Amino acid sequence: MKKKIGLFILTLLVVGFGCWGQAQAASTKTIKQTINQLVKQKGFSGTITVVKNGRVIIQTSRGYANYVKKQPNRSQNQYQIASIQKSMTAEMIAKLASQKKLSLNDKLSKYYPKIKNADQVTLRQLLNMVSGLKVSSTISLHSFKSQQAYLNYLGSHATIQTNKIGQWQYSSFNYNLLAGIVEQVSGKSYQQYFEQVIAKPLGLKNYSFVTKFSSKVAQGYYNRGLSRYQAAGKPGKPSQYMSFGAGTIAMSGQDLYKVLAAMLSGKLIGTSNAQDLYSSKYLSGTTYTAGFYHVGQQLIKNQATYHMHGRQSGVDTAVEISADGQNAVIVQSNNGTLTSGGTVNHVIDLPIYQKLVGYDDN
Repeated sequence: MKKKIGLFILTLLVVGFGCWGQAQAASTKTIKQTINQLVKQKGFSGTITVVKNGRVIIQTSRGYANYVKKQPNRSQNQYQIASIQKSMTAEMIAKLASQKKLSLNDKLSKYYPKIKNADQVTLRQLLNMVSGLKVSSTISLHSFKSQQAYLNYLGSHATIQTNKIGQWQYSSFNYNLLAGIVEQVSGKSYQQYFEQVIAKPLGLKNYSFVTKFSSKVAQGYYNRGLSRYQAAGKPGKPSQYMSFGAGTIAMSGQDLYKVLAAMLSGKLIGTSNAQDLYSSKYLSGTTYTAGFYHVGQQLIKNQATYHMHGRQSGVDTAVEISADGQNAVIVQSNNGTLTSGGTVNHVIDLPIYQKLVGYDDN
């Protein structure tokens, strides 16, 4: 009798797992259908990475990494991640804080004493872009001979508008200064410290910095005039300086996911520190904390979700990721303006993510 009961239970388990597997396959199939519809409608060129429960379930590419050489985009390609790098700069600051080498409550004046009113804002306010930082638009007209020369100029010509402290205003200058603080405190270059506290612990293999881009980096393109693939130039020195800590890295979709998931889970700085870094209690008239936009309430209805977006040199990257880092859609396009509507942001990533997490607004 016991043998029959055991056999019956075993049969139920086998059938159950079989049905579960079919359900998973059907779900993945549906997501693939959604992807195929979107990339066809939008003329997408790039790579899409879909992660469920911490595992890549779909990775698909379209278009050309190099149009002249007719090299197709592949999952191993690296794409410039632009402003998404800001989250990594924030992580490096948080890592230094976890080591008691600085505090997120430190005043900016401790590191840049020449900035007017810098004693009235904290590093956390820079991280969340509520610092009131103002920099003259003429800074782009100067010819800087080095990254440090740029930072020195920024550190002596920027100012804090006291009446704007606490108000959100997007500006990469916040992260230029934070990247400079990483170098001041760590005693290493930004790239060296990135490799020490992020790349090596996570085993990243498929990334590179703009100073020496890998041959795997997909060429960025614009859709202009008669050409659907007009090559965008590599960022020049002035652009590289002004993107310091905020847009100088290229990564594959899988490496990018590894970093984002590790940051959200606290793998690199500890769970409590990660929860504090991204806590909604620091939101001030915005949805932005340390590189992530909190969008669960607006887009996914009460599902804790973060959004990210970066765009430069013909490359457009958009991310939807659950707050625990387990589910994600990463859309990396190397021809953002080829996409109908001019951007992939929310246009491609959001519909796929809604399918992934079982919420469809339609």
